[in-house]
Amino acid sequence: MKRDLQDNLPVVGATSSSELGARPGIDITIDGAGNVALDSTGMSVAPRWQDLDFTRIPKRLRHIVPGATGANSTSCFTMGIGPFQNGIVAVVWN
Repeated sequence: MKRDLQDNLPVVGATSSSELGARPGIDITIDGAGNVALDSTGMSVAPRWQDLDFTRIPKRLRHIVPGATGANSTSCFTMGIGPFQNGIVAVVWN
Protein backbone atom coordinates (compact mmCIF):
# COMPACT_ATOMS: atom_id res chain seq x y z
CA MET A 1 0.00 0.00 0.00
CA LYS A 2 0.99 3.60 -0.42
CA ARG A 3 2.41 5.14 2.76
CA ASP A 4 1.41 8.68 3.80
CA LEU A 5 4.75 10.40 4.29
CA GLN A 6 3.37 12.74 6.97
CA ASP A 7 1.91 10.20 9.41
CA ASN A 8 3.50 6.92 8.17
CA LEU A 9 0.06 5.28 7.84
CA PRO A 10 -1.58 3.79 4.74
CA VAL A 11 -3.02 6.29 2.26
CA VAL A 12 -6.81 6.14 2.58
CA GLY A 13 -8.67 6.21 -0.72
CA ALA A 14 -10.65 4.24 -3.24
CA THR A 15 -9.00 5.17 -6.54
CA SER A 16 -6.24 2.56 -6.57
CA SER A 17 -5.60 -0.97 -5.33
CA SER A 18 -2.61 0.44 -3.43
CA GLU A 19 -4.82 2.63 -1.21
CA LEU A 20 -6.71 1.60 1.92
CA GLY A 21 -10.33 1.59 0.81
CA ALA A 22 -12.95 -0.38 -1.06
CA ARG A 23 -13.67 0.51 -4.68
CA PRO A 24 -17.37 0.21 -5.65
CA GLY A 25 -17.78 -2.09 -8.64
CA ILE A 26 -14.30 -3.53 -8.19
CA ASP A 27 -13.83 -4.52 -4.53
CA ILE A 28 -17.47 -4.31 -3.39
CA THR A 29 -20.93 -4.46 -4.94
CA ILE A 30 -23.38 -1.63 -4.24
CA ASP A 31 -27.10 -2.55 -4.27
CA GLY A 32 -29.97 -0.40 -5.57
CA ALA A 33 -30.36 1.32 -2.19
CA GLY A 34 -26.69 2.36 -2.14
CA ASN A 35 -25.66 -0.22 0.47
CA VAL A 36 -22.80 -2.71 0.23
CA ALA A 37 -24.23 -6.01 -0.94
CA LEU A 38 -23.39 -9.19 0.95
CA ASP A 39 -21.73 -11.28 -1.76
CA SER A 40 -18.36 -12.79 -2.57
CA THR A 41 -16.61 -9.44 -3.11
CA GLY A 42 -14.66 -7.45 -0.54
CA MET A 43 -11.28 -6.10 0.48
CA SER A 44 -8.41 -8.56 0.64
CA VAL A 45 -6.68 -9.42 3.89
CA ALA A 46 -4.04 -11.93 4.87
CA PRO A 47 -3.14 -13.51 8.22
CA ARG A 48 0.47 -12.32 7.76
CA TRP A 49 1.86 -9.76 5.33
CA GLN A 50 4.28 -12.45 4.10
CA ASP A 51 1.19 -14.36 2.85
CA LEU A 52 0.18 -11.59 0.44
CA ASP A 53 0.50 -12.21 -3.29
CA PHE A 54 4.17 -11.72 -4.23
CA THR A 55 3.14 -8.87 -6.56
CA ARG A 56 1.99 -6.88 -3.49
CA ILE A 57 5.23 -7.31 -1.52
CA PRO A 58 7.92 -4.70 -2.37
CA LYS A 59 10.99 -6.00 -4.21
CA ARG A 60 13.20 -4.61 -1.42
CA LEU A 61 11.80 -7.41 0.82
CA ARG A 62 12.96 -10.27 -1.44
CA HIS A 63 15.39 -11.33 1.29
CA ILE A 64 12.29 -12.18 3.38
CA VAL A 65 9.87 -13.21 0.58
CA PRO A 66 11.78 -14.65 -2.39
CA GLY A 67 10.18 -13.64 -5.67
CA ALA A 68 8.58 -10.43 -4.35
CA THR A 69 7.91 -8.13 -7.32
CA GLY A 70 5.89 -5.25 -5.84
CA ALA A 71 6.86 -1.62 -6.29
CA ASN A 72 9.43 -0.37 -3.80
CA SER A 73 7.29 2.76 -3.36
CA THR A 74 4.68 0.67 -1.50
CA SER A 75 4.69 -0.70 2.04
CA CYS A 76 3.21 -3.67 3.92
CA PHE A 77 1.17 -2.83 7.02
CA THR A 78 -0.09 -4.95 9.88
CA MET A 79 -2.91 -4.31 12.30
CA GLY A 80 -3.21 -6.23 15.52
CA ILE A 81 -2.16 -9.77 16.33
CA GLY A 82 -4.02 -13.03 16.69
CA PRO A 83 -6.37 -15.05 14.49
CA PHE A 84 -9.15 -13.68 12.30
CA GLN A 85 -12.59 -13.96 13.84
CA ASN A 86 -16.04 -13.91 12.25
CA GLY A 87 -18.13 -10.96 13.30
CA ILE A 88 -20.32 -8.10 12.20
CA VAL A 89 -18.72 -4.84 11.16
CA ALA A 90 -20.85 -1.71 10.95
CA VAL A 91 -19.96 1.76 9.76
CA VAL A 92 -22.17 4.79 10.33
CA TRP A 93 -21.62 7.67 7.90
CA ASN A 94 -22.74 11.08 9.11
